[in-house]
Formats: sequence, structure tokens, C-alpha cells
Amino acid sequence: MRFPNLTHRLSFRSRLFGGLLVVALVTAVSSSVLGYLSFRQALNDNTTSTFETVVSLSQSMIDFSGASPRLQLDRQSNALLQSLGEVRFRLRSEERNLLFYGGSYPEADSNWRTASFELETAQEGQAFQLDVALNMSDTRAALQAYLRSSWLTLVVALLIAGLLGGFLYQLALQPIRDLTWATKVLSQQRIPDEIIVPEGRDELSQLATSFNRMSRSLMGFIQRERAFTRYASHELRTPLANLKVLFEGVARGLYTQQELEAQAPHNIQQMQDIIEGLLMLTRSSTRQLEPILVSPVVTASLHAFDDASMRRIRLINHTDDDLVILGRDELIQQLIHNLLTNALKYSDAEVRLELTHHHTDICMCVLDQGRGEGQSVPEAKLSELTEPFVRHHTEQEGLGLGLALVQHIVDTLQGSLRLRNLEPGFEVRVCLPLVTDEDMG
Repeated sequence: MRFPNLTHRLSFRSRLFGGLLVVALVTAVSSSVLGYLSFRQALNDNTTSTFETVVSLSQSMIDFSGASPRLQLDRQSNALLQSLGEVRFRLRSEERNLLFYGGSYPEADSNWRTASFELETAQEGQAFQLDVALNMSDTRAALQAYLRSSWLTLVVALLIAGLLGGFLYQLALQPIRDLTWATKVLSQQRIPDEIIVPEGRDELSQLATSFNRMSRSLMGFIQRERAFTRYASHELRTPLANLKVLFEGVARGLYTQQELEAQAPHNIQQMQDIIEGLLMLTRSSTRQLEPILVSPVVTASLHAFDDASMRRIRLINHTDDDLVILGRDELIQQLIHNLLTNALKYSDAEVRLELTHHHTDICMCVLDQGRGEGQSVPEAKLSELTEPFVRHHTEQEGLGLGLALVQHIVDTLQGSLRLRNLEPGFEVRVCLPLVTDEDMG
């Protein structure tokens, strides 16, 4: 016959709370039992020592020097014997009672501890038996009182354990409840607030930290997927519509084959640029980051420009050659290329790339002189320039992805980006954290 597993029917909360109560019960019962056994052993040891003293005093109080034994009572011995408790003894010979002390001798009374001893005397031919009894009522009453107090202590301990167990149960389950709630929110593809990480470095704190890290990664992926879908559906609509019009026009004889071949490549290239930009914008770049030297990457980025552009770029380097950041070469090159390309596009004069560093970061500042008054970006629109497909000067060709890609790379490298109007011109400042010797270690 198979019995259902009870633990499978109980919830995790019930098992946890039940486990706390069982631990408290076992601890309290064990403590009570061990205390009771220790107290009883101490009473037994004390009673044995007292009884041995009673026997010794009883023997010393019997005088066998005369014709018949007699009690030799002195005040000191009598007082000492009475201080040991209620004591009775008798002296017997050949089934006859010769002497009594303390009253009638108890027979078969469980409240008394008794013992009999054969006494050797100088009187030949006569044997004596000493029966000693010690009243154990006080000892047993003390043991029962301790037992009652142990049960009372056990009940109180269980009540306290239940209250503390309930509090600890709530406290211990709070991170798990937070994880359950955040998991439900995440399963609905919504962004949950980061759960509170418990103090310490135990399993719960590690689980909460891992979940927050996983949540950020998953939501970053979801946001990038949503952004790609939203931007692609919005931006690809125009070139696709143009291509549709061209092909339908050719089919109806409204356009010639030469007109199709002249205009189609532009729309196709535009779609390709949009897709490549969106892939770069929505792709996670946090993988395989490694320490890299800044100076060689900056030099390689400048070599990618043609001679005409290089004549307009002025590099001002106030940094050391051994500065290291955490990133990838292609990310930094893409960052510098986008910043300089954007500045060259919206300025006819010289463009400066200034490199400075502080104790904790290195800053790349690109400054251009603009194209005169009325060409600056309104202050309220500055923050929008890093949004995909946002363009202030629409007369220039472009997709509006340059600064959006810059913002994406800066966020990936945990840096900062600041845009500022100049009089005249425009400034873009990117600051990236440096890698110190301690980070390398």
C-alpha cells in the first residue's frame, strides 16, 4: 500500500513554519529532559551523601560498653542528625527491637529510604542489626516541583518559539515573496523594481542579487527587441513605400527601367543603413569587455577618416599614454567616429577633439563652431538628440542614429554623456571610467 507524501501536500510556508516549531520543540524538550536528569542526579548524589552521614552518626550514637546497648545522645550529634532531615533508626538483635530513635521505624513506605547493617561488637555470641531510615518526602517534592516548572517552562518556551518562529518566518520569506512578485511582473514583460537584497552574503542575498542581475539583463533584451521592432516598423516604411511606388510605376509604364535603376539603390542603401544602425543600437555590447589602452584606439579612429576630414580635425591630448578603460576597440572607434562625423557634418570650420583625464575617468570632448547664428539646438531639445531618428537639422542627410549610438555605447561602458551649446558651436563630452591597478588585480 502506498501512502501519499505529506510534504508534497504542504506548502513551502507550512513546511518552513512547521520546521521552525519542530526545532523549537525538540530543543525545549531536550533542554527540559537534560535539566531534569541533571537535577535528579544531583539530588540522588546529595541524598546518598546525607544517608551515609546519617548511618555514620547512628552507629556512633549506640553505646555497646554496658551489659546491653543504649543510646548515647549528646546535644551536638542530635542537632546534626536532625539537621539532615527526618531520621529514624532501630537496633535489633534476634528479631527483637532493642533501641529506637525518632519514632517507629517505617516499614515498606516509599517515602523513606532504608538500609540495614550488621554491626560487629565486642560482645561475643550476640549479633546486632542496625536499620536506618531517612525521609525522602522533601527530596521527591523538590523533584516534582522541578518537573512541574520544567513543563511550565516548556510550554512558555514553545509559545515564545512560536511567536519568534512566526516573526522569523515572515522575515525569512520576505525576500522570497519579493522574488515571487518580481518574477510574475517579469513574466508579463514588465519592468519590476529591483528587490531588496538582504544583508550579508548568505544564499538569500546571493539569490536576490542574481535575480536583479538577471532581471536587468532580460529587461534590457526585451527593451532592445521592442525598440528594434518599433524603430524598424517606423523607419523602414518610407523606403519600402518608395520602392513599392517605383515597381508599381514601372509595371504601369509610369516610370522607365532607367528611373528604377537610378532611384532603387538609394532606397535599398537607406534600408540597409537603417537596419545596420538598429542592430548596432539594440545589440547588447556588455560581453567580452576587456582592459584597453585609450591612445592607440584614438589614433586608429582618426586614421579611418580621409585626408580632407583629417585636415579639419585637431587633436588636443592632455592625457597619459598608459591610461586604460574597460571596453572593446570597435566600440571606442565607433564612438569617436560618430562624434567627429556628426561635428564635421554640422560645421564648416575646424573640429577639436580634446582628451583630458582625472583620477577616476577620461573625457573625450568634441567641439565644433557650428554654422552661424540661429543654427544652435534649443536647450529644451538637447536631451532628445540621443533618441533614435531624432534630427534637428533636417537639411543634412542622415538617419539620426549617430548620437543614439554614442549614448548606447556610453551606457554600455558605464560612462556619461553631456551635450552643450556654445557661442558659437556645439560641444559633446563623453567621460569613461578608468581601470585602476586595484581593478586589474
